[in-house]
This record gives sequence, structure tokens and C-alpha cells, in this order.
Amino acid sequence: MLATEEELSCLGYNSSYGRLVCLNNVKARLYLPVTIFLSVLIVVGTLGNTTVCLVYWRRRSTRISSNYFILSLAVLDLVTCVVGMPTEIADLLLPYTFQWPLACKILRFTHSSTIIASSTILIEVAFDRYYRICHLGRQFTAAKAKLLCLGASFLGVVCSWPTFILFGRKTVSRDLGGILVTGSDCSTADGMRRTVFPTIYYVFLFLLFGLTITFFAVLYSKIGFAVLNRKRASRSPFKSASSAGLNRIQEEASPDGSEDPSGHQGSRNFNLGQNTDKPQQHSTNTMKETCGENDINCDANKQVQPPSLQEQEQQPQQQQQQQQQQQQQQQQQQQEHHQQQQHQKEQQQQLEQPQQQEQQRRQQQQESQYPEQLQNILLFPGTFRRKISAAFLGRSVPTARQRSTSTRHTHRQVRVGKTTTVLFAVTLAYILSFLPYLTVMVLRSVVRDLEENLSPMGELAYKLCVKSFFINNAINPIIYSFLNQTFRSDAKQMFARMFRSGGAGE
Repeated sequence: MLATEEELSCLGYNSSYGRLVCLNNVKARLYLPVTIFLSVLIVVGTLGNTTVCLVYWRRRSTRISSNYFILSLAVLDLVTCVVGMPTEIADLLLPYTFQWPLACKILRFTHSSTIIASSTILIEVAFDRYYRICHLGRQFTAAKAKLLCLGASFLGVVCSWPTFILFGRKTVSRDLGGILVTGSDCSTADGMRRTVFPTIYYVFLFLLFGLTITFFAVLYSKIGFAVLNRKRASRSPFKSASSAGLNRIQEEASPDGSEDPSGHQGSRNFNLGQNTDKPQQHSTNTMKETCGENDINCDANKQVQPPSLQEQEQQPQQQQQQQQQQQQQQQQQQQEHHQQQQHQKEQQQQLEQPQQQEQQRRQQQQESQYPEQLQNILLFPGTFRRKISAAFLGRSVPTARQRSTSTRHTHRQVRVGKTTTVLFAVTLAYILSFLPYLTVMVLRSVVRDLEENLSPMGELAYKLCVKSFFINNAINPIIYSFLNQTFRSDAKQMFARMFRSGGAGE
């Protein structure tokens, strides 16, 4: 690329050092938008990730795997914002006069280690979401999540040690109208530029990113299909006949769900059970009314014993006639009561017959839909599929305690769904922030002397794309703020306590 007029104006300096400083300032002014961009990311990322670390550090006692993943990502992003980005700004301000090879090595090491560790943690997050949604009961425990995060950080450090050898001070030259100005930049060290090791290192990073994208695509696609299939199954006509069974299954699938200790299952038909109870209650009331009218007849099933012969001989003839009349009255009342019960049973059977026929018709209609509807059960693996099959075929009615537990588990499912949405958004932001960087790297490997042939505006766009992956280190707290209501409330409470304690100290 030919020198611009502003660069040629540096020829006014007589000393080579003056020309070098002038050329450095010209390039630094060109990169000023990128410098401002990184400065904003430093402020946003440092404040945001510090808040995330404080909030989730307070939550560490909850023993939830997602908390450890989010906390680990926040720590890695905070390291990048505090160490990596300021060093990158120094590189932008000193494109021709960067004289600190050790700082350059630390910059590249920080970039590489945090990127590899973050990629590994996001893969672990994808597996955790996949197990939690598609294979119930196999999600990561909090202890396992902690070990996985530590392992990801260790992997990032181990895979990034070559940066201390590959990167350092690079000699750069600029032709200003026949006068060659030479300076230094933070890039691949001069001793490594003509070796194969930088190529191997960049190929390794590309393969790692490609593997990460593949895992994301496969796992989140499976998660998406599972969610869609369950939503489709919940919208089917079969839901109205088996909603009680679904509630029971959600309860049994939940780690904190509990079964009804009584073991009772409801009637197979609500209406039939209610109608059957009513005549029994009516018969009981009739008996109570009969007892209220005549205390002698309270026990309809007992037969009144006739007086003995001795008593008959001792009693006058009139008393014997009265006793015989009482016996006849009691027998007559017993017969009337028995006839009344028979009549009520016949009436009840006549009332129940149409309802039973209607219930049988509905049951046959539902059973005819079983082959089609039970295909959705294949979505649920293993033990969970057996439970859902039994619930659909049994159609048991949940008790009040089961319905209460099912409601709590529904809230838990909503919480799990929101957590998956948040972590998927973090993963998507990671991919999108790296796309410009990867696009430029591919173009640079395909197009020869790409950087040397760029115009000033093209060079500025190139630098912006190269630094685009820093967005990933600052955007996660913003995602949590918009998508995680619990994080917002916890952050507000934390800042409110800090301000109150600060005011009390004054």
C-alpha cells in the first residue's frame, strides 16, 4: 500500500526516531475508533463481570451446576477485561514502537488461555443442558460442574503455553517515498515467522473452534427438537384425557417431587364417582330421618323379639294385642323401608345408565387414539418413557398433594427453561463475536499480502474485525441482565446493601 499524505508528512523530521514516532502517531489516530471500542468494552466488561462474580459467589451455597459455569465464565471474562484488553490497547497505540516483548507474550497467552477455557466451558454447558432436557436425571451435579470448570481452565493454560515462544517483538517497516522507516510491533516473533509452528498453532485454534461449533450445533439442535416435540405433544387432543397423568409424571421426574403416601388413585371417571356418591348420601339421610321420627325403628336390620310365653300369660289380653300391633307396625315399616331402598336403587341405575354409556363411548374413542398419541412417548427415554406410558394408559387422577407438587415442579421446569435460554444466548453471542475474526483470518490465509494492500479505511475495518471476539468478554453480563430476572433482583439487592452500608459508615 502506498503511503498516505499524512504519513509522507513525517518526512519533515530529520531524525529516523522522529519519523518513527510521527508514523506511529498517524497509525494510532487511524486506530482510534478501535481503541475507543475496546475502552468501552473494558468499562462495561469489568463492571459487569465483577457484578456477576459477586452475585454468583453469594449463590455458591445453592449447589446448582449452572451457577458454577456462569461464575467461571465471568472470572475468565474479567481476566481478559483487566489484563488482555488494556495490553491490546497498548498495542493499538504503539503500532510501530511496541518495545515490551514480555507484555506481548502475556497478552497473547491471556487471549489464548481464556478463549480455550471459555470454549471448553461452553461445550460443558451444552452437554449439561442436553442431559438435563433430553436425558432426565443425568445432568451434572454441582461438584462435577466445579471439577469441569477447573479442568477447562487447566486445559486452557496447557494448550496456550506455545504463545510464550511464538509471539514477541516483530520488526515492521514502512516505505515513505524511498525512505524506509523501521519499527517493532506485538505479533509473531521474528525468529518464528519462517517456521511451521505458527501455522500449526493457528490450525489448532481453528480446529478447536470448529469442534466447538459442531458440538453447539448438534447438542442444541437435539435440545430444540426435544422441546418442539414436547410442545407438539402437549397441544394434541390427547392432553385433555391425560393431563392428570402428565402431572404425575412431571412430579416423578422431578428430583424434589414426592408421591402421595396414601397411595390412593382417583376414580377413573369424575362424573360417575360423584353421581354414585349422591344416592348413598340420600339413603343415609333417609335413614336418619326415619330414626328421628320413631326411635324404636332406628335399627332397621334388627328384628324385634316377641315377648316370652311367661310374659304373655302374665299380661292381660289387651297388652298382648298392643304388642302384636306394634310388631305388625314394625314389620310393615321395615317392608316399606326396604321397598323405598329398592326403588331408589332402580332410579339411580336409570340415571347412571346414560352416563355410563357416554363414558364407555369416550373411553373407546380415546383408546382408538392411543397408537397415534403414544408415538410421542418415544421422545422420553428409559424409565421416564415407562412412567409416561403407565400414566397415559392408567389415566389416574392426581391427589391434592400431587397437584401441589406438580405445580412446584412446573415452576422448576420454567426455571430450567429460562436457564437454558440464558446459556444458549451466551453461546450464541460467543459464536457471533468470533465470526468476523474468523472471516478475516480465512481471508488472510487465502488472499496473499492482504494487510499490505488495504486502504486506510479497509485497514480500520480489518482491525475492528480482528478485535471483534472481545465482545464476548463484555456482553455476558448484559445477557444476564435482560434474560435473568433473578440476577437482576440479586444485583439490585447487593448494590442496595452496599449503598446502605456506605451511607451508614459516613
